[in-house]
Amino acid sequence: MNKKLLSVFFAVLLCVVVSVPAFADTAEDYTPHLIDNADLLTGEEESNLLAKLDEISDRLSVDVAVVTEDSIGDKTPREYADDFYDYNSYKYNPDGVLLLISMEERDWYITTTGSAITAITDARRGNMEDAFLSDLSGGYYYDAFSTYADMCD
Repeated sequence: MNKKLLSVFFAVLLCVVVSVPAFADTAEDYTPHLIDNADLLTGEEESNLLAKLDEISDRLSVDVAVVTEDSIGDKTPREYADDFYDYNSYKYNPDGVLLLISMEERDWYITTTGSAITAITDARRGNMEDAFLSDLSGGYYYDAFSTYADMCD
């Protein structure tokens, strides 16, 4: 009788342990709001900017993201930014805005989706460009990205 009871106990325990990860909802389930593949920021700048992007995203319930790449291959910045947002799991998808920086092409693009399309109009994009482009062109990446985040806010 003890063997049967022990077997049932372990079977139930195994079922519970296996099912727990299915209910987990952690930040690891989502694409980070900052991906610096071009390594433009220091570790401290990355931490500060990611915290800022996360705070704005959570408060507005809209993903505000920055992605830097050394190269985007054959795609235009618009195509790459659109695809990057579409093919990654952001927390508030489909509502989001993403700034892409491509270093090889020395180009950038801001893509919007969902509610961010109406919030960030062409005129607003122009204002954003005016606010951060000089820092971006001058290599002051943290300042440029921080200004972008402030403008999204």
